[in-house]
Amino acid sequence: MSTGSTARQSRAAGWWVGALTVAIAIMATTFGNPSSVSSIGPTAYLPPDGYRVRFTGPTGALATEWAVDQAAEFINPGPVHFPHWMGNAGLSYIDTLAARQTTVFTNSAGVVVNREDTFMVVGPNGVGTGVEARSWTDARFYYPARLDLPTTLAAGKSWMSEGKAEVVPKSGKSQNTTYRADYQATAPTTHDEQVRRCVRITMTLKVGTVAEPPATRTWCPQLGVITLAESDGTWEASAANATIPAPSAAEFRWDAVEQLTFTPRTINQPTIPGSILASPISAPAILSDDTVVVVQKQFHDAIGLSTQDEVARSVWRARPGGTATSTATFGDLTLVTSSSRQVVAYDRFGRWVWQAPLPDQAVVAPVRVGNLAIVATLDGNITAIDLTSGSLSWTRRVPDAVRLQPQAFNDRVVVADLSNHLTCFTSDGTQQWSRAGMPANNLVIEPGPSALVVVGGAQQATGVALTDGHTQWQTPLRMSFVSLVALDGIVAVRDGNATVGLDAASGAVAWQWNQTRTYAAIGQSNALLLVADGRLLALDSAGRQIKEWPLPLSGLSGTKVMLSTGTDRVLVWSDRTVLLGVIG
Repeated sequence: MSTGSTARQSRAAGWWVGALTVAIAIMATTFGNPSSVSSIGPTAYLPPDGYRVRFTGPTGALATEWAVDQAAEFINPGPVHFPHWMGNAGLSYIDTLAARQTTVFTNSAGVVVNREDTFMVVGPNGVGTGVEARSWTDARFYYPARLDLPTTLAAGKSWMSEGKAEVVPKSGKSQNTTYRADYQATAPTTHDEQVRRCVRITMTLKVGTVAEPPATRTWCPQLGVITLAESDGTWEASAANATIPAPSAAEFRWDAVEQLTFTPRTINQPTIPGSILASPISAPAILSDDTVVVVQKQFHDAIGLSTQDEVARSVWRARPGGTATSTATFGDLTLVTSSSRQVVAYDRFGRWVWQAPLPDQAVVAPVRVGNLAIVATLDGNITAIDLTSGSLSWTRRVPDAVRLQPQAFNDRVVVADLSNHLTCFTSDGTQQWSRAGMPANNLVIEPGPSALVVVGGAQQATGVALTDGHTQWQTPLRMSFVSLVALDGIVAVRDGNATVGLDAASGAVAWQWNQTRTYAAIGQSNALLLVADGRLLALDSAGRQIKEWPLPLSGLSGTKVMLSTGTDRVLVWSDRTVLLGVIG
């Protein structure tokens, strides 16, 4: 980890390792929980998977996140430097335990300026650094891996690591050279570090003819690096979250939906060079810079995908820790909950901004009320977290587990639990009302003049007043309520075979559309988008088809198709094709 301070720049590598071999190695792996490291020897100094720490120093802050796993897990999300090094090093993707240290640099004004991804491997001699991929300068590769933590590590020890090096400039051809690193380990000086069995390691590194100033890192078991002393000063670890402005809401102009034009992007096709394998737990989000954020269910990383090229490529990756259980994006801030019972917030650069503990696992996406994220967990707790800082605002409880995403409108949030209770809270945590006997397979709030909660379940749709919870109407519907979409004065109910428009005021069936089978729906205001085989359809709030786009989407039966919107953007995600729609 180096504290580069020049302006952040993108980097286009001029070399690449074929995706097919890498993909086969990944798919041959049995994925499970991230690998754990030994509590003895040099690997004891590696933090657990998903560990995060923030460093403060003389010129800003460093947000660092660790991932510890099978090497195969790090090939797919990139950067491309990792498979390049693994191929040249001749190591097994499956048998090699590896660590990735991702650091995002912000200046004193809190602006992201740089990024570094460091790739380490555990070998018979200890823990070595194979790759330093840095956004502001050359990338460096070490063969064999630079031995930063030897098996003989102890205060008073000195050692040397040397070998071949490859330096890849930001532009131009790679250069082959040599490296030599000299190390001296000393005992820590503070009582706290002594109790933790920390060790201070000073490294003097020379790559080719370039000698770097000595750098000292304090390593502690299970914590990784807690202090970094370099030529620009000393950087100290802090448990503090960052504070950011409240994220702006992404606005999609539904009245201009007919102006959408779509461009395909390739995903999940390992025979195509550079194709990323991605397995989202829910609809990926589109950020203001057109980055697509994918929080995954099979792999352990969340990734940011660039949509600039025909083959989507990863531009950043993050490790929430454990297995991701839900995600939501508000503006450019992405929240991820995981099996480790916490929620982590990432900005559009993949920098972790804050993390907050949860009382239990959250398996449904958070929702936003003002500047609060409302997170419902399996133990029935409803937790409100400040989006700007990650601080706890309030916690309330409903009678049973929550497995259906809450719905929010203005300063209200409505929660349905497994005991068939429907409960409404205000933004300050005050319970407004609670209703028993309300089985819910799906839920939506129709934001009309008399804001209405529409509950789909037990073969009927029920309209409930948001103000006090009393029933406005009930309509029998023999449908499975796969989608509930609130439009202007209409609630669209979709089950795949048909889509029915219910009048929000009375619950009466206003229209029915069943021309073809549909696989996903999204909408608001006066427009509803439906995905069908080979096409995307737009209906108005009266159920009339107003637009059709032929799209390369076929054979959708048995697959998962997802829709999401950003600022004047629509994303259509299928197993092998991503379509980015832009209002022109």
